Amino acid sequence: MAYITDSWLLLAAQATGGLLGSQLAVMLSSHTGPVPADVPEAGFLVGALFWGFAAGFLNFGILQGTVGASVGKLVFSIRVVRADGAPIGIGRSLARSACTFLSILPCYLGYVWAYFSPRRQAWHDLICRTVVIRKGARFPVPLRSRGQEAELTVQAA
Repeated sequence: MAYITDSWLLLAAQATGGLLGSQLAVMLSSHTGPVPADVPEAGFLVGALFWGFAAGFLNFGILQGTVGASVGKLVFSIRVVRADGAPIGIGRSLARSACTFLSILPCYLGYVWAYFSPRRQAWHDLICRTVVIRKGARFPVPLRSRGQEAELTVQAA
């Protein structure tokens, strides 16, 4: 559900950016005479791409990397942490978002995998060594050095 919320946010940013880009392209090209038919479409495409990437970078890179949650995750009170419970950081957050297509590409099998995974990790979580948890949740973190489990408490920010 958090991903759907984030998708609607990105769609709104793309639509707004496309409309602004279309209007800006028409305004800039109208000074030279009649506006060619492809100018509004090109402006819409450029605006939608720019604002879509900007919103995605802010949401999945900056916000999720620093706070631990995108807008959708904040709405549903979940967050992403590293496997050791530390914040994921901007770089790992961007890598996790880029690897999401690996979970989606083969008919969403990466998300189906999360159902059978003991820590409910999708493929992109396994690749980036991240875990999605509820705010303030306690969860076991396997310690590789001794093969034991430790309890970790993540404080709500």
